[in-house]
Parts: sequence; structure tokens; C-alpha cells
Amino acid sequence: MGRVRPVLAALFLACVAVPVAASLAAPEIPLRTPEMLRSGATHVVTGTVQRVYLSEEQDGRWEVGEHVAELRVDGVEKAPAASGWSEEALPDGPLYVRWTYRTYRNRWWWGDETPPLSSNGHRGWTPAGGERVRVYLASRAHDGFHTAEENGDGGFNVLHPNGFERLEPRSLGDDGGPGEGEGPRPPR
Repeated sequence: MGRVRPVLAALFLACVAVPVAASLAAPEIPLRTPEMLRSGATHVVTGTVQRVYLSEEQDGRWEVGEHVAELRVDGVEKAPAASGWSEEALPDGPLYVRWTYRTYRNRWWWGDETPPLSSNGHRGWTPAGGERVRVYLASRAHDGFHTAEENGDGGFNVLHPNGFERLEPRSLGDDGGPGEGEGPRPPR
């Protein structure tokens, strides 16, 4: 009986501590399936990233990064009719798309209110100049962090947390249509 009590006590503490710790952990935005990305996006485009701009700051308990990517669009897979975009009518000039990441500087949320969503543990990736991508965008719609009202300025927000998909580069002499064997590559 002497050895059983410490084991039972340890088991009891584990049963109590794990749910309490889990309730204090910051909730993360779950990854979206390709079907969820396509249905949640107002626009889906393919293109080559020209440049990525980043601004980082600390805001209270948050590490906040604001990204903007300059994209040369080579295909439109989904767009509202009112946008005038189609596979035949691409956007004029570069398209600027933005996304935010925010993580807690401390992994645990201490407070009375419900912890807000974060992209802590985000398994997506930040594209670099020269990479060809498919981008799932929200304009005047919910993107994962921002509501439709917060995203109402007409800009294009990348869907969180995994709204970029890496594509193979186009081959020389490509006529602009999808190439043979083209498709997503696994993240590096």
C-alpha cells in the first residue's frame, strides 16, 4: 500500500494538471484543407512572387509580423464576376497580398478573458522572391484573423494559416496554361 499512494497521487496530479495546462495554452488557427481554402477564398490566383516585405513589432504580449508580397499573376482560378478577372483577363500590374502572423511572446495566456487565436505553431511558410505560388485570398471576407468588416478596405488578405501553396516554376516557352505535371510541392 505504501508504493501505491505515490503512484495514485502522481496519476491524480497528471489528470488534473494536463487539462488545466491545455486550457491555458494559446489556441491556434487550424490548418485548412484545399477544399476549405478554395471555398473560403474570394479569389484564387497563381503567379510568381517578385518581393516580400516584412514589418515586425512587439505589441504587449504579442510578436506581430505584417507581410506584403508583390505577385506577378499568371492565372486566375477563382474571382467574382464583378472583379473583371478571369483566365483571359488578368489583373493589370502587380498584385499586392498581405498576411499577418501573431504569436504570444509567452506560450501561455494568463488572463480572465478567452485567449484570442494565434498563428503560434504555424506550419505554413513565407514565400520568397522568384517562387511560383497559388494564393487563396479574402477581400472583404473573413481570412482567419480578421472579420469581413475588419478586412473591408478592398485589399487582399491571404487565408490563414496556410493560404499559400508552392507550385513548380513554369517552363520556358509556356503558353500561360497549366503545365504537364504541374502541382504543389511539399514545403521545404
